[in-house]
Amino acid sequence: MRTDITRRKQLEQELTRLATTDSLTGLPNRRSFADRAETEIRRARRYDRPLALPPAGPSQVSGTRRA
Repeated sequence: MRTDITRRKQLEQELTRLATTDSLTGLPNRRSFADRAETEIRRARRYDRPLALPPAGPSQVSGTRRA
């Protein structure tokens, strides 16, 4: 017995996109940014390579300000 899971996979991808991007800008949200930064920091350490990250958090990078 086979079940077509195409629709389910599409919904999962949409949920992932909604959970990782800012709905206004379409840029990675703070959590996604932090996850990606951590991954790159680990990669740089593993391969003993230099790493440059933006000096500001994602809200400053995207041009928004917090009060």
